[in-house]
Amino acid sequence: MDEKLHWLWLSSLKGFGSVTMLKYLRAFNTVTELYDASPRDLEQIEGATKAEIKALGNKSLKKAEEIAEECRMREVRILPIDDPDYPTWLRTIYDPPCVLYVRGELPDLNRRVGLAVVGTRRASKYGLDCASSFAAELAEAGAVVISGLAEGIDSAAVSAAIKAHGTVIGVLGTGVDRAFPTWNAPLHRETAQNGALVSEYPPGTPSTRGSFPRKKQDHSGSIPRRARRGGADEERLSYNGGESFGGGQGRIRHTGTHRRSELPRLECAAAGRCRNCS
Repeated sequence: MDEKLHWLWLSSLKGFGSVTMLKYLRAFNTVTELYDASPRDLEQIEGATKAEIKALGNKSLKKAEEIAEECRMREVRILPIDDPDYPTWLRTIYDPPCVLYVRGELPDLNRRVGLAVVGTRRASKYGLDCASSFAAELAEAGAVVISGLAEGIDSAAVSAAIKAHGTVIGVLGTGVDRAFPTWNAPLHRETAQNGALVSEYPPGTPSTRGSFPRKKQDHSGSIPRRARRGGADEERLSYNGGESFGGGQGRIRHTGTHRRSELPRLECAAAGRCRNCS
């Protein structure tokens, strides 16, 4: 039987987050062994609860088969955490997604720099111009620009990177077949054509408060607006191995309203050059 079905089975269990899944996966050599495990086997695992063991006792693959068929019809790749193409460093964070759904060609982020450019949906023209400028220069320098494709900073960054003939990744809080907001569907298509759309949610998942990517403490590049900050699972996908980059409030190029910003340092550290530093 296709092992990916067992990954889909595990990731679709209600009440199972990444941390819980990993707790059980670490006790077995493969996800198939976990699927075949008996309640007695599961009881031996440290931290196992009765509710979790009961959930793992449901061996029905109906939901997994439905997801697999949706992925096949919509040309969505299923990328489990043990796949060689799964980003190596993403496996090392506290709660990596056990399954990624990918539309397009996922760049090799084990070999290329990936930086998230994220921020508010209600950006000023100045903020949009800054996001576009940074994203375009990062793309020109060879970095993969990662963002959430939300209205505002996110979309401005991805659009600018694409116009600069760069590679982009859109990290979604919906299925990769769902554009949110809906009017942003053209940018979703362009993103898949110039990189990839990625989600930890299966195709068909709508936009809901609970399905949006969770805020993580992993470090990434970002462009916040005033005192607000944007961010999502793109921070997990662009995890840079411990180096912390960030942004600042106010007009980052105006010394009268803001101390020297770390944003130019973000670009220089990632791409090796930055006209904004001069």
